[in-house]
Amino acid sequence: MKEKFAFEAEMYASLSCLPLAAKMAFDTVGLKISRAQWQALDAEERRRLCEMRTDSDAERRQFSAFAVGAVQRRCGETLKPLPDEQRTAAVPPEELPPEIAEKAKSLGYGLTRARWKSLGYDQRYALIKFGGHDGKPKKFAAALAEFLG
Repeated sequence: MKEKFAFEAEMYASLSCLPLAAKMAFDTVGLKISRAQWQALDAEERRRLCEMRTDSDAERRQFSAFAVGAVQRRCGETLKPLPDEQRTAAVPPEELPPEIAEKAKSLGYGLTRARWKSLGYDQRYALIKFGGHDGKPKKFAAALAEFLG
């Protein structure tokens, strides 16, 4: 499932930056795309990468083949594999990570275990990506506001 979040509405309008739906797909298949590579793709290729599913093995193979082919055609470059530790870190855990709860609390949001479990996979992914140690505080706050109100 690929959810489009309201806090990324501007990003989806232009697709000039890699939105979460595409980032999650790249993380799922274990490929890393640079900003320059993403921007070298045409609008239709970017849109398609945002919309392609990666739930099954066949879908992951199809996504990988399309992404690798598009970047090769547009940039003459090969996508690099995502290091295993980054790939593992991108999978949202079932249990609420204490650092995410603490960051949410510092912003005035009571993110409990029960609330964490009630969030969808895509929402937990967003909070992990934006609230982790290499996160983006403004986007983390926007995600919390959207998900927890």
